[in-house]
Amino acid sequence: KPTVAIAGFVENIDYSVSYLNNVNPGTAVVIITGIGNYSGTIIKAFEINEAIDNYFNNITVELTKQTIQAGKTTKVKVNMPEVLTSVKEFSKNDQNLENEHKIINEVKVSYSSSNSKIAKINSNGKITGKKKGSANIIITVELADGTKKDFILKIKVK
Repeated sequence: KPTVAIAGFVENIDYSVSYLNNVNPGTAVVIITGIGNYSGTIIKAFEINEAIDNYFNNITVELTKQTIQAGKTTKVKVNMPEVLTSVKEFSKNDQNLENEHKIINEVKVSYSSSNSKIAKINSNGKITGKKKGSANIIITVELADGTKKDFILKIKVK
């Protein structure tokens, strides 16, 4: 329910507000109707988007190869719904509503290795085998609100 405020008027004295179709994702409507000394109706449409958490929970990760030779590389692939955007750093919130919507859809992806002497990973998800052994690759995806999710993939270096 977006807030409705009309300067110089008081809700439930000068006007009433009602909503239509405002439960599920899609187009909803707010209806503002004059009451008392005021008459007329204003109808405004607004969009209800699916919760970002639903999209966030559909992020998956995979390795192009689970086993590599020392000196060779492989890559972590992060698959996310189109509505989400992978970023290195979150945009600044400048109180611009369009920018705020953009920030909500941003996902920061970071990578680390449990043992960089065996497998090293860079900030783009490229893994380089260093020496024989196994290591865990940790992929952290984070929303601008601080919600985080870790994925752990095992890599073997021969």
